[in-house]
Amino acid sequence: MRRQTTLLIGNGLNLAEGAASWNDLIESLRPPCLTLDGGLDEESIPLPIQFEMIGASGGIRASAAGSDPYTELKKQVRDELKGMGLRVGEAHRRIIGVHPDNVITTNYDYCLEQVFPEESESYKASWGKTKKYTLEISSIRNGVRFFHAHGEQNIATSICIGYEHYIGYVQKMRNHLLKKGKEEGSSPTKTIDSVVTGENEDRCLWPELFFSSDIHIVGFGLGFSEIDFWWLLTLRRAYFKTADSAYKELKNNITYYDVIIDEDDDKRQTIACAK
Repeated sequence: MRRQTTLLIGNGLNLAEGAASWNDLIESLRPPCLTLDGGLDEESIPLPIQFEMIGASGGIRASAAGSDPYTELKKQVRDELKGMGLRVGEAHRRIIGVHPDNVITTNYDYCLEQVFPEESESYKASWGKTKKYTLEISSIRNGVRFFHAHGEQNIATSICIGYEHYIGYVQKMRNHLLKKGKEEGSSPTKTIDSVVTGENEDRCLWPELFFSSDIHIVGFGLGFSEIDFWWLLTLRRAYFKTADSAYKELKNNITYYDVIIDEDDDKRQTIACAK
């Protein structure tokens, strides 16, 4: 069985095409009246907390399950992103040019899909306007499956930027990956077992790809704010550490690409670190 190739793409690719940073985006949302006490500065506070601080300054607070108190603030994020007018650039074309089977992106925009012509789209998810967790395939273009791990620009409620949303993703993944089978004595990792062996290939959620495909992480800082990805990576490590030998032999590869700028000659180098 051929193992699939998956790209995990972060905002670094968009930054190469002139997009604003997440810090710039948060700054555009911050009201003038919001100040930080105790000698703290914005750089010392994780972005998800900054987002929720902005919400709290406007009276937003956690509410009952089934509603999203941050919807209006997320609509501001959506409008800011649309106002940037980001377009498909050479960086997007080059990364898609490696012909992956799957693309997982934490970006909300659609530049990666738009590398392919619109008529190449063979599938588009039909999600409602209140969709919050985008674990499923978003679209398929030219045979490439696209997943928006942290939401889509056109669905404001799906935009994951605060810890309340990140924590919800961890719980969703936990419920799915660690559920037991119905048969007596089944393991809580039964779902992962079936993913590793390819039994769940038809209906795929993007967290499953971390156990079944070779993943290449590009343009993604993997900061510690990304608690959903760190939870998933540590679960994967523990699973293969304790799995039966038959499953260990099917272990996939994850490679992180770090771009370093040499200040002496401004020469860019790429370092691949296998895990």
